[in-house]
Amino acid sequence: MNRARLLGLLGLPTRADTATTGITTRGAVGLLGVYRAINVLAVAVSQLSIDVERAGVRLPDPQVPSIIRKPDLHRSRYDFVEQLVLSLATSGNAYILRREVDGELLNLEPLTPWECWPSVDTATGEKTISYRGKAYTPDQIEHIALMPLPGTPLGLGPIQAAQVELGGARDVRDYSGKWFTETGQPAGMLTTDQDASDADLKRMRNAWNYLDEDGNPTSTTTNPTRVRVLGKGMKYAPIFIAPKDAQWIESQQFNTTQIARLFGIPASLLLAAVEGNSQTYQNVEQEWIAFTRFTLMGYIRKIEEALTHLVVRGQTVRFNVETLQRADTKTRYEAHQLAITMGLYSTDYARQVE
Repeated sequence: MNRARLLGLLGLPTRADTATTGITTRGAVGLLGVYRAINVLAVAVSQLSIDVERAGVRLPDPQVPSIIRKPDLHRSRYDFVEQLVLSLATSGNAYILRREVDGELLNLEPLTPWECWPSVDTATGEKTISYRGKAYTPDQIEHIALMPLPGTPLGLGPIQAAQVELGGARDVRDYSGKWFTETGQPAGMLTTDQDASDADLKRMRNAWNYLDEDGNPTSTTTNPTRVRVLGKGMKYAPIFIAPKDAQWIESQQFNTTQIARLFGIPASLLLAAVEGNSQTYQNVEQEWIAFTRFTLMGYIRKIEEALTHLVVRGQTVRFNVETLQRADTKTRYEAHQLAITMGLYSTDYARQVE
């Protein structure tokens, strides 16, 4: 299946019509809410520690495979995980190139998702991934797809799923930013109770705006204080517009709430207030738990499965999400104390988690 047909089946604009029907990924990331949303996702997942288990028992650090301790020799593990989350959040897909020497896996390299293209042979069911003009097998490039629709190998990310909505948010931002400079909105009105010809009105307008007879800007150095002199009974009335109206504050707040809903992030993490919603300690804690379970786990589980494919059979890679589900230091310490008393884990493991 070719790229254009697959994009059409997913209901996504092709490269040719993106500019008129939706928004590009770079354009979407330029929205404050979207940038904040993907930053929250990347930071939340990247800061988690990673455990390796065998038969449900956590391996001690010396036994953790080196490919998990430092997947990419050219970047930290934090940056490696961050690249995967950012790829998933912005494109719906992430790709990991496996580099081996004499059958030994030495390095994992996150690839630019827009340079990769997965395809499945309808006759054999064999999957291949094209990267820079060369076809790779799933054993060479690990493909992580976020919410792939049935019948398609390509993942569907939030930005791709909400092209029109994000395009509307961009338009509101651009319109409010150009309100005083490009929309023709006057700052005030000059009026007179005297008879004035068109030439008189034009001359007064030019004088008021420091324009010459041809309408070209003149230097204001001759009148640095910008003192105005009105003649022929002229009066100036400024047009006052509330800042919230000029900047379309309510519309932009609504768009931020929509973006939070799109990415599955609590509005409080986007620093957006939801009308009628009072924040309490318990509410915030429940928001964090829901955020972890129903948003972050969608990214975490996908990455865990991909990394599990790369370690010895029988081992399982797991992100430690416990710190995300406890709202404060006191609660975490109490949970550690209870777990140590029950014999669930040791004090050394508690120190590592913290």
